[in-house]
Amino acid sequence: MIEFQESDQGVIVPVRAQPKASRTAITGVHARRLRIAVTDPPEKGKANHAIAAVLADALHVRPAQVHLVAGAASPMKKFLVVGTTLESVRDLLSTLVIARPKTPRAGR
Repeated sequence: MIEFQESDQGVIVPVRAQPKASRTAITGVHARRLRIAVTDPPEKGKANHAIAAVLADALHVRPAQVHLVAGAASPMKKFLVVGTTLESVRDLLSTLVIARPKTPRAGR
């Protein structure tokens, strides 16, 4: 389960970023964070902007409503989504995130 936080302005969404991926998508949950892969490199904020755009699209809000609040240079980030509710975020993301059990690798 993702550990969302409510704030006076909206909802803080913890994210595990994967820049320079082969595709841009919400790929699941990792360590209680929403895992988002983007094709953009982690240079000059390009990946952060791409992740914010993915969140905005998934949560049906304008890109200007999604703000990076922690982790600018880290894969562990927090984004504030302004003008939404915890229930709305949970509902919208639950339809996109399918919990997949990890399968052991062969030879281990």
